Amino acid sequence: MNKLANHTLYNGCKGCLPPNWANYTAVEVRPVLECDGVCEALSYKDKHLAQFWSVYAKCHDETWDVITDVSTAKLAESIALMFATKHHLVFLI
Repeated sequence: MNKLANHTLYNGCKGCLPPNWANYTAVEVRPVLECDGVCEALSYKDKHLAQFWSVYAKCHDETWDVITDVSTAKLAESIALMFATKHHLVFLI
């Protein structure tokens, strides 16, 4: 997993660079559906509708930042677990 490039791990972050992980308390994986240029994060029960998967990080103010978008649930979950483990964050599904 550590061999993934920044453009895979952090494509939702400015410059595809890692964020300041001290700003976050948790990571979450969500299926995403895009319709007419608008992306909607779905609940896990609707994962069969996913066009891609996003890894989000939960800010201290309870908002969420997208960290990366990837093509599969397995890759998103692996990335989120790596972030949670490495940065001592809660991993939510």
